Amino acid sequence: MATDYQGLELTTESAEAAAAYSRTVDAGVYMKAALAADGEMAMTLITRGYFFHLFAIPALARKAVEAAAAAEQAIASRGANQRETWHLAALQAWNRGAMQQTVDHWEQILLRYPHDALVVRLTNFMHFYTNGGAAIRQSSSRIIGPILAICWGCMPFPLKKPATMKRPRRWASGRWRSMTRISGPPTP
Repeated sequence: MATDYQGLELTTESAEAAAAYSRTVDAGVYMKAALAADGEMAMTLITRGYFFHLFAIPALARKAVEAAAAAEQAIASRGANQRETWHLAALQAWNRGAMQQTVDHWEQILLRYPHDALVVRLTNFMHFYTNGGAAIRQSSSRIIGPILAICWGCMPFPLKKPATMKRPRRWASGRWRSMTRISGPPTP
């Protein structure tokens, strides 16, 4: 079993596919390379389905469903680890339009695999549109130790909407810049 750049297991025997998948998380241009190296790698197929949804073009929703079906077939034929199974469940929920269920699956993944950068970004994206700034802060604060760099990128997002947080400027200018260690979620 190969691993990605975060050390998370991927159900593939192809080191080339795992390396290409690791680059896919950072840039979608590597998706074809990962699929060419292993066309049945579940996480690549699932990620492809996520990307189709992120384009927010209704015509691509069908392709996201096809990606989920292909991932399901790949998992049936070669198996999958728990994280991949949860990712498939999240994609299937998104395909059905069950956004809160999708977020719930991603939050489940984050609790067990806080280094999954893809799910950190997707959760942030979905919370922004479904649950608001408080949910982004809460989600990010649960995993802030293990994946600090990505979370710092997510946390300012809700500060753009002052209605989501009391006194955001004081918090941003004072505590945000002066934090040198993480001791839990910041308080307004």
